[in-house]
Amino acid sequence: MSVQATNYTKPASPAAGTFRTYFGKLTNTLVQKYRTYRTATELYALTDSELKDIGLTRGEIARVASRTHF
Repeated sequence: MSVQATNYTKPASPAAGTFRTYFGKLTNTLVQKYRTYRTATELYALTDSELKDIGLTRGEIARVASRTHF
């Protein structure tokens, strides 16, 4: 008769997975908000002439910054 060695690992509890999922989504949301903020800040720092060079107006900055996805 042979004996098989098995590795049993304790499965993560459902609550742990839920926490990781929630924390991951929260982190992604915060990173996206920060990127939007930084993009808008950098664009608002440009002069009107520089914005015109890249095809933007000051009124479009918020919309453009919110669409920033990396």
